[in-house]
Amino acid sequence: MFNLLALSKAENLNRTFFLKR
Repeated sequence: MFNLLALSKAENLNRTFFLKR
């Protein structure tokens, strides 16, 4: 469960970074 949350957060951050780029 914790892994899923971490993955979701990491993916969201990556997406935001990519979009901001």
